[in-house]
Amino acid sequence: MDERDFVEINRSYPGGTQAYCRETIPRIGRNDPYVTQIHIDNILEQGHETAVSFAKALRGNTNVKVVCFGINHNDVFDLILSALTETQVEEIGIWPLAGTLPTRSERAVCANYYATKIAKTINFIPKVRKLVLSRCMIGPNTAMSLADNIAENKTLLHVDLSDNAIGDDGAAAFAHALLKNSTLKELSLDNNQISTQGQIALRNSIYDTSSFDALENCNHTLQSFFNGSPRNVFGKAVMQDCFHSLAANLRSKTRKEAITMKIHRCLQKKYKIKLQHQSFSCMQSGVMPYLLAFISKRCVVATMYDIIRGFPNLLEMDQCNKSGNDDLTDKLGTLKIED
Repeated sequence: MDERDFVEINRSYPGGTQAYCRETIPRIGRNDPYVTQIHIDNILEQGHETAVSFAKALRGNTNVKVVCFGINHNDVFDLILSALTETQVEEIGIWPLAGTLPTRSERAVCANYYATKIAKTINFIPKVRKLVLSRCMIGPNTAMSLADNIAENKTLLHVDLSDNAIGDDGAAAFAHALLKNSTLKELSLDNNQISTQGQIALRNSIYDTSSFDALENCNHTLQSFFNGSPRNVFGKAVMQDCFHSLAANLRSKTRKEAITMKIHRCLQKKYKIKLQHQSFSCMQSGVMPYLLAFISKRCVVATMYDIIRGFPNLLEMDQCNKSGNDDLTDKLGTLKIED
């Protein structure tokens, strides 16, 4: 990385923090295009007035894209976080091992405080794309607060919560948030004390086969739950379902394509159907009309060659439903996909 692209606010800056304050805060204030990434650390050593000056300089800045916080005192963080709502910052992170607080317990409390504040502010930072809160001692309560805000967020693409302790309650909160969020691509949850219960909730957020309606309403945009090994998040009970569903989301260009891949897997796994006419003929007759109606309305039928050969009028079923067979569609939401 070119030195001019990274200004680090700590003791390693030539001349120390005081020199940084004297030389760099004005550059940020005048929107210097070479100052794009900032690591904020130890700024409070220069007093509260310096923190106020730094926050004021940030407001309205359009060139700073990455801001990383060390662990310091709360009032500094509040000032700067408030200023970020008036910037074009795209990435925010916390380095819990950096900062002036001397003990591990103090850093843990402060890191969790930072994460809680970010959770409440993230939707007011207009261009943020990436949020890194790894190793911030985040528990279920903070995770649930963050999940509530991510559910409504329209800009975040990557969220890293690895090496925290969100547990099953936090996992369930994020699973619920994913049903509403349609922009997030990566949610890293490695090493978060998530048991089988939480893993199933996460699986169901991207692949819920309890009914055809539930399958359609899953998240079809998320592409990853992990930074490292998937075993850091999932056990054997849900591993394969998660792999296939995340791959379907990754490979699909549209929502319909993702649903098509998932219904394909569901039919093969639960009904032993291989999308051939003969396989469909063996299904219980009560399910057939609803299943075909689901496929004709929600899937990319053109890619299901065997279905089209077996049911050449399948594409016309949608028109039949519109012309008076609404009962078929009404029943889809309650029809169970039974084992």
